[in-house]
Amino acid sequence: MHHRPLAILATSLVVALFGALLGPAGMPLGVGMVRAAGVQPPRVVVVVGPTHGLTTSNLQWGEAIAERAAAQGAQVVRVFHPHATWAAVSAAAAGANVLVYLGHGNGYPSPYTSTLMPDRQDGMGLDPVDGAADDQVQYYGEQYMATLHLAPNALVVLNHLCYASGNSEPGQPEPTAGVAVERVDNFAAGFLAGGAGAVLALGLQDAGDIVAALFGPPQTLDQLFMASGGIGAAPLTTASTRTPGAWLHLDPDSATAGFYRSLAGNLDLLTSQVLSGAGGATALPPAGLSPAPASTPAVPPTPAVPQSPASDQPPVLSAFSAPSAFTPNGDGISDTLTASYQISAPGTLEISIIAASGAVVRHLVVAATSDAGQATWDGRGDDGLVVPDGTYALVATPLSAIGLPGAALTIHTRVLTAIRAPRATPAVFYPLDRGGGSDLTTLSVTLTQAATVSWTVTDASGRVVRTLWERRAVPAGAWVTSWDGRGAAGGGKTLAPLPVGRYLSAIAATTAAGTVVMRSVIWLMPFRLTLSTATAAARQLVSVAIVSAEPLRAAPRLLVLQPGLPAYAVTAAPIGGFAYRAVFRLRAGLPGTVQLRAIGTDRAGNLLSMAASLALR
Repeated sequence: MHHRPLAILATSLVVALFGALLGPAGMPLGVGMVRAAGVQPPRVVVVVGPTHGLTTSNLQWGEAIAERAAAQGAQVVRVFHPHATWAAVSAAAAGANVLVYLGHGNGYPSPYTSTLMPDRQDGMGLDPVDGAADDQVQYYGEQYMATLHLAPNALVVLNHLCYASGNSEPGQPEPTAGVAVERVDNFAAGFLAGGAGAVLALGLQDAGDIVAALFGPPQTLDQLFMASGGIGAAPLTTASTRTPGAWLHLDPDSATAGFYRSLAGNLDLLTSQVLSGAGGATALPPAGLSPAPASTPAVPPTPAVPQSPASDQPPVLSAFSAPSAFTPNGDGISDTLTASYQISAPGTLEISIIAASGAVVRHLVVAATSDAGQATWDGRGDDGLVVPDGTYALVATPLSAIGLPGAALTIHTRVLTAIRAPRATPAVFYPLDRGGGSDLTTLSVTLTQAATVSWTVTDASGRVVRTLWERRAVPAGAWVTSWDGRGAAGGGKTLAPLPVGRYLSAIAATTAAGTVVMRSVIWLMPFRLTLSTATAAARQLVSVAIVSAEPLRAAPRLLVLQPGLPAYAVTAAPIGGFAYRAVFRLRAGLPGTVQLRAIGTDRAGNLLSMAASLALR
């Protein structure tokens, strides 16, 4: 079925997200605190669209999100199937600080259309009329999202969608990193044009833990994004091509798979700013259907650069920094260099990129509209071609509004493109049963040039547990090796089966230009369990994603053991491939640690199990 929600998502993303609402004294306003007179509560809108067979579970999750939001003192508006029409959604979303959508996702690029269709892609799947059945879906695309009139700095959370975080539909091939970036950029464009400050899309993770963090000390949304469930194995950050000034941060499971986490928009937006327009400070338009969208995608205009009064004092560039290396070889991994700067006044930043020979290969001009900002280099020269590997100087000169230059700062980086598209297939494998069907994982990489390569497996702490290649001279081309889950524990040389856990395939390629290292995540375990939350309360809905290392005779069961209560079991539902999802509601009981164990039998008859836990408040 086209555009069905992401079945692989073992967890519903996002409990209503809030920033810390500040009272007149500047103190965060938390649960149980009295609101100052005239201070309006944050407005949280939860939308659940028709989703065929997953409608019931999405409605349960939508209600759980709404209840959590109300418990934090928010003004909550529910727009649930079968009443989730466009007229109802557009009226409810006006002035919203947080907009959560659960339902079908229809994005671009997709296997069904050759061009972007802004009237029906990158938006919401809603009820065509009030009272429609759950298999009746009408898509409202990015042009409609651009008319939502969200509160300033609003946060949009997209949950259980295909395409929104860069992912594919179940059964479809993994996207390339480039396609994933394009999907995230397109899906965010309409919402950002509709007033959102950022768009957060998660797959195999719930945002229950994010809620508490948003009410804590202010931090940027990007910090929150990575502190709450961040993977960090193959980060991908790049400027948006659809929304001027916006940035994209994808945090996939590996360099080539698992595009289930993304953040788009103003990555530096503070959690406290998400609620800056709380309580309907934005003028609300009349309820009803928003004007029909135009025939072309709605893209906001390029922001104008604030002009400072003429002055004989040039701005001061107090900081300029960037990563020490990047790899612009087109595989979607670290293809761009992001340089951060701090400037004393609005103006212009001119950046000259200089090769070791002294030749200026690229000249960038950046509008510095605030005291802190970022500039991006794609590794190409002014001729449009990727520059050769080597060391480059970036010389940044600040200019005032009338063109007076300040003191320049210089930093250095290296362009290293020898390694391309490292991958572990499968990423979850379990060789310890020897004969169950997943005794090896295949590790692959492409070398764009001859290099001396060392290939190791490290544990989560970075300690080398297995050396596969050691300083091997390798010509350019595609290379493959495998790992059987064995390694040398404790610094010894005798190979033995390693304990279950998270490991990394690390490839280091050395050329005359320097050494570049890339890593891929490997999950050595029978089941990979991803919990929707690390802490929960009694009667709270919990979801557990279960990814099996190999085919099973039947869906696995999840055994739940709460303190002081008899154990009970939940049968997981298949959601595509080797992935399953178990959803249950915690029972009333004593606080403490809830033990969870996934149990299943592979086709060879081996009993498999994997444990996890969560804290019960």
